[in-house]
Amino acid sequence: MSNKKIVEVKFLEEIDELYDEFLDDKKGFQFGTGFDKYSIERNINFLYSAIAVAEKYWLGVVVNLEKRSITTFNCAAMKSTYASLVPYVKAYAMALPFMIRNFFKDVSMDTSKFSIKIVSKGFPQVLKIEDSGVYALKLIE
Repeated sequence: MSNKKIVEVKFLEEIDELYDEFLDDKKGFQFGTGFDKYSIERNINFLYSAIAVAEKYWLGVVVNLEKRSITTFNCAAMKSTYASLVPYVKAYAMALPFMIRNFFKDVSMDTSKFSIKIVSKGFPQVLKIEDSGVYALKLIE
């Protein structure tokens, strides 16, 4: 059985806020003790959250720490393309490996970028962009 953790939207927003600073010094940058409040432990394999892109549009996000991947569920494929969504997820793919290494204080941990997968097929699509938040949460369930 895999261990899962739901992290609030603020977790990903904080990564966004610190991303430029992180890019300036990837190896030396510390994400700060504020991230400790999210209680991500070694036995956690999956993180679940959602991110807002373009004002009212929400994407469900599943981070697989074991397989080093980030999957997002695009429930508005007619409006948002793969290429338009990758920039929103790229910061997490770059920063999370370093954050996890810092959380666990394990300098031998792999810090290469997580893979990104944006899924747009095989589930219902929203008719109104305002409904995407409900869809995002349902899709990561």
